[in-house]
Amino acid sequence: MIGGGFRWFSAFGVVIAIGLSAAAVAIAITVLLFHLIGPSRTRLVAQILAAIIGAGFVIALQVAAILSYGTLSRFAVLTSDAAAAYAPGPDSPLWWPAHAAIGNNEALSLLLATSLVLLGGVMAIFSPKFAGTVASASATATTTCRGSRATAFRRGSRQQALRWKEFLLLRRDPWLVSQSLMQLLYLVPPALMLWRSFPTIRPRPF
Repeated sequence: MIGGGFRWFSAFGVVIAIGLSAAAVAIAITVLLFHLIGPSRTRLVAQILAAIIGAGFVIALQVAAILSYGTLSRFAVLTSDAAAAYAPGPDSPLWWPAHAAIGNNEALSLLLATSLVLLGGVMAIFSPKFAGTVASASATATTTCRGSRATAFRRGSRQQALRWKEFLLLRRDPWLVSQSLMQLLYLVPPALMLWRSFPTIRPRPF
């Protein structure tokens, strides 16, 4: 930043604007999930969606790079002519964060104003529902804690008992579900790369 000038400090403003926008979207999605599927399932669905969205962008780029260029490099897709052909024009609002990050004060002001308006609008719309949402979440947590956790003993083999134990752990800990799903998703690009790189192995005749 010192060598490039103080204009690079505007990147911190871009981070703040993106954080405000992400908070607004998160509040809206959380309240909608509470009213659609209930508070008991919102945590599980939110963590699964976070794992899919967080890993989906990177995995999609890697899959496109493997299918198009035979490499795992994400930059092969981002710097390709096809990506440039579908990219919006230089005056598009989608480029406001990039313009703001390199020191364009007008773009930074518009970005901050848009994020503040978005957050304020979401808070104004959903703030009357916050009290009911918190009350329902507290009631669900109390019911879950007081409920009986005793389960009948299941007879069967050791393999069946182990599978039942694993399913029970996944049911009790939604965070474990999201982490396991993320690990499985990250295995997709290497598996696809191996499938395309290695020819079909046929047994040699004796």
